[in-house]
Amino acid sequence: MSLYINGTRNHANSAHTYSVENHNNTGDKLNAHTGWEIIFGDSQNVKGVSILLEKRSYVLESVGALVYNGLEPHHEFYNLPHIRAEAIIISDDFLTKLVGEVLEPKSIHFSSLLARDSEFLKFAKQVYWVLRNNVVSSEEAEAATESLAVDLLEKVEHDKKEILMHLAKKASPRLLLKEILTEIHLNCFDDNFDLSQLAVSLGVTKFHIIRTMKAHFGCTPHAYIRRIRLHKARGLLTDTKLPITRIAFDCGFSDTSSLNKAFKLWTGLPPSGFR
Repeated sequence: MSLYINGTRNHANSAHTYSVENHNNTGDKLNAHTGWEIIFGDSQNVKGVSILLEKRSYVLESVGALVYNGLEPHHEFYNLPHIRAEAIIISDDFLTKLVGEVLEPKSIHFSSLLARDSEFLKFAKQVYWVLRNNVVSSEEAEAATESLAVDLLEKVEHDKKEILMHLAKKASPRLLLKEILTEIHLNCFDDNFDLSQLAVSLGVTKFHIIRTMKAHFGCTPHAYIRRIRLHKARGLLTDTKLPITRIAFDCGFSDTSSLNKAFKLWTGLPPSGFR
């Protein structure tokens, strides 16, 4: 047996991504860990990968992907040489901070299968690629993982749906949205302002803030704030001769490197090239 686990990575303490490739004829890997796991691969590299979960065997090529609580023992079988599966594990500590006031992450049970063409799976693969290739800052990696966790709770079947529906009925989305936007626009150019501060200021959970923003704007609070900061930075680059270091500070970026990375991802050019 020769299983190669390609560089398990910790992204801002929020998630692990990994790629497991079989270099021999057969291989297997028994797992049990905290966190929520999404395991998948494209139609070519997962031929011969099967997962044993809750005494049922799933062929990954056929089902598209599996989602499960990592504490549920699961056995991965690699039945052919040179095949690979990829996965994201959202860490338990991160989930507790994000949704712990709503539910206990370790207690949730997902209905495992994801169709290959599901919107959630497409999004999960996009997040995997972004995290795996390290193309965003640690703050953006955390925001992407937050969005993935909330989407997972909203769009994948699990045994806590009734709790979430009950909480959603109690909240007033329109009033909450107004309060969120007020706080964001008052504080978005402060580089210390983040989702945790926003949740404390409003007295609501991070989960409710993220789901409200995604419902109305299709993005997370982090992405919304970054958009405002980038638009201001673009205006200052166009209309002033301020140093880029000063622009980064005035627009709420922690340093020039953070501005450079975000701006290049947005426009295709670094701030100096854009100017």
